[in-house]
Amino acid sequence: MKINTKHNEVFEFRPITTSDQAMLVDFFEGLSPETLSKFGPHPLTSKYCNEALNPNLGKDGVSRYIIASKEKVVGYFIVDFNEYPHERARYNAYQIDLDFRVDPVFAPCIADTYQNQGIAGKAFKALISTLQDSKLRSLVLMGGTQEPNTLARNFYKRHGFQELGEFYTDYNGLNNIDMRLML
Repeated sequence: MKINTKHNEVFEFRPITTSDQAMLVDFFEGLSPETLSKFGPHPLTSKYCNEALNPNLGKDGVSRYIIASKEKVVGYFIVDFNEYPHERARYNAYQIDLDFRVDPVFAPCIADTYQNQGIAGKAFKALISTLQDSKLRSLVLMGGTQEPNTLARNFYKRHGFQELGEFYTDYNGLNNIDMRLML
């Protein structure tokens, strides 16, 4: 799917391929410490990129998507179908029994200079369209979102996510808000 920015740049939202490795490394290395601190699923490093984009790409239960031009990546989304006991335990407290085959976890990241320009919303709509065709039940925000991150919380709410509750994590010293989107 093509995505146009407010500044007339054109990107494509698509599944990642192994040929995207160098651009993804550049994307990871260009993120600010603040943006890095808000992404928890895995390290946004060249080492992780080299491991994730190996010959097992697509065989690890994780679907990865990028927002990219031919020259650069400006967004990275993961949809993870693997079992996460800590996510399951928190959602059980809300009387929700997650089945990660139909309730995958989701985590997005947008380059600092492209945040608040509308491209994440356009890419998210394309992702939701793809996921609805896959007969999924819901999308669970992986690890929730940091409670003070009102921009992210408002973004998710605008796109239909429901806030379910909060939990504290020692690794970031913050309360996080669990959010889920019914598909």
